[in-house]
Amino acid sequence: MSCRELLTLALTLALTWMAGSALAEPGKDALLTRQQGKVEIRRQGSNTWTPVIASRYLTNGDSGQTGPAARAQVQLQFRNLRLAVGPATRFTVAELNRKAGQASLELGWGALRARLKGRTQASENYQVLTPNAVLAAQGTEWVTHYVTLPQDGTPPQGGDALPEGWPPTPPGHTRVAVHEGTVRVQSVPTGAVQLLQPRSTADIGPEGMIVVNPPDFPYPVEASAAPAIERGTTSRGELQGEGSDPLGNPSQPSARPTIPSDSHPSPPHP
Repeated sequence: MSCRELLTLALTLALTWMAGSALAEPGKDALLTRQQGKVEIRRQGSNTWTPVIASRYLTNGDSGQTGPAARAQVQLQFRNLRLAVGPATRFTVAELNRKAGQASLELGWGALRARLKGRTQASENYQVLTPNAVLAAQGTEWVTHYVTLPQDGTPPQGGDALPEGWPPTPPGHTRVAVHEGTVRVQSVPTGAVQLLQPRSTADIGPEGMIVVNPPDFPYPVEASAAPAIERGTTSRGELQGEGSDPLGNPSQPSARPTIPSDSHPSPPHP
C-alpha cells in the first residue's frame, strides 16, 4: 500500500471515529423544537437567553423557556420520549445519559406533557423534578404543572401555563394528571411515595403532603378526550394529535394551520 493510500485510510478512520464519538457523546440526545411563539435556551454557565429559531440540541445543565403564547417540544431519541412544553414554562436538563438510559428534567415553573412510548423495566429512568416532588414515569402519558411561590415581591411564576380543564394551581404546589400508565410520586420534603393510576390526579403542597384525587382537582375531562398524540398532523409537531395542542387542548383550525405530512423541521443548530 502506498503512502498516499495509507494516509487516506488513516484520515478516513479518524473521521469515522470522531463522528461516532460525537453521536455517542452523553447529553446530546435532547432536541428542543420551537413550534409557536417565543422560545429561548440558556446554556449551562451562561446568563444569556438565546432565541430558538427552529431546533437546538440541549445538553446537561441547559435550560429552555417559552413565552406566554409559545409552545415547544423536547424529544429524547434514546428513550422514545416526547415532551410538550406549555406556554410560560421554564425547565432545566438535570441529566441526560444515553448509556444508562436516564433522563431528568427540572421544572422551574409551568406545564409539561410527557409521552413515553412503551413500558420500561427501569421505571425511574425518566423523571420530572419540581422543588417539592419527584415524578417518575412508568410508560405513561401525563401532565405536570408547577407554580412558584412569590419571593421578595416577585409574583408567582407558571400560572399562565394552566392546561385546559384544570383549576388554578396554588403557588408552591405541584399538580399531575395521569392519562395512561402510572406515575410514581415522591415528596421531596417528607419522602412519602404514592403510585398514581390512569385517570387520576395528585396535588403536592409546599410542605410535601401528597393528596391523590383532591376534590378541587378532579381528573380533567378535556384531557381524557384528547386524541392520539403520535400522528403529528398539526403545526406544532409530533407530540400532539390532530385537533389538539401539545397539552391536549382542542385547537382552533384557523389559528393553527396543518402542515403537510411530509414536512420536516429545519436542521438543528449545534
